[in-house]
Amino acid sequence: MRDVIRRQCKVAISYEDAHGSLSDRTISPIAIVYFDEVRVLAAWCEHRSAFRHFRVDRLHLRTILDERYPGRRPRTIFGIPANG
Repeated sequence: MRDVIRRQCKVAISYEDAHGSLSDRTISPIAIVYFDEVRVLAAWCEHRSAFRHFRVDRLHLRTILDERYPGRRPRTIFGIPANG
């Protein structure tokens, strides 16, 4: 996943929530964050049209897409518009 973040590629994932339900999503991974005993992936979620956090242990990578997300990663992390 770190390589995908460096290359700024979108990925198709299946995500399992706390109740065991799966949902398919396309995300633009931004960073991996460490909280206590879990790793969390911060990403833009196209399904929700918002930044979301995904527990890495509940994430199932399906496909690395050829499509890259727009803009530069540092600008995306801080929510700075591409034309700002």
